[in-house]
Amino acid sequence: MSVATNEQGKKEVTGGATGAAQPRTLRRSSRTTLAAFGACLIAALFAFWNLRTWSLRITYPGDRNSGVEGIVLAETLELREGLPIYSADVADGFHASAYGPLHYLLGSRLIDPEHPGLLGFRILAASTTLGSAAACGVLAFWVSGSWLGAVLAPLIYLSFAVVSQFDVTARSDSTAPFLEREGPIRSPGEGRASQK
Repeated sequence: MSVATNEQGKKEVTGGATGAAQPRTLRRSSRTTLAAFGACLIAALFAFWNLRTWSLRITYPGDRNSGVEGIVLAETLELREGLPIYSADVADGFHASAYGPLHYLLGSRLIDPEHPGLLGFRILAASTTLGSAAACGVLAFWVSGSWLGAVLAPLIYLSFAVVSQFDVTARSDSTAPFLEREGPIRSPGEGRASQK
C-alpha cells in the first residue's frame, strides 16, 4: 500500500495487497447518529419501565407512602370542611401541614368528601409529572437548539425511579415544582422583551 498525490494535490491511498480486506469504519456522522439513537433507546427503556407501573400506582386503594398520603388526605378534608390546617397556637397543640396551601386547595376540589380517596391527587400528580417532562424537552431545545435534546431530556427525566416513587402520589413533589417553575414558563425572547 502506498500514498500518492492526485491531480488536485490530495493524498490518496493506492495499491495494497490484492484481495486483502480493508477495515471499514463508520463515518463520524453515522457514529454520532448511532450513539444518539442508543442513548434515546436506553433512556426510553428505563422510562417505559417506570411508566408501566403508573396505572397500578395511581389506582392503588391504600396509602403508598408510609402514611404521608393519608395525612395529606385528612388535612385536605379538614380544609374542605373549613377547619384550619395551619396554626401556631401552642396551647392547643401545634398543627402544621406538610405542604403549601395551593396543594391542599387543589386537592380539596378533586376529592369527593362523601367517598374520600387518593385518585384525584394521584391523577393531578401524574399530569404534572408529564408536564414537567415536556417542559424538560422544551428547555433542552431552547438551550441546545437540538431536537435530540428535546427528545432525550424528557426520557431521562421519566427514567428516574424517584419519579415513579414520589411523583405519582398524593404528595406535592411534582405538583408544586410544576406550578412554580413551568407554569410561568416563557421563551427566552419573551423574557427579554418584557424587561424593556
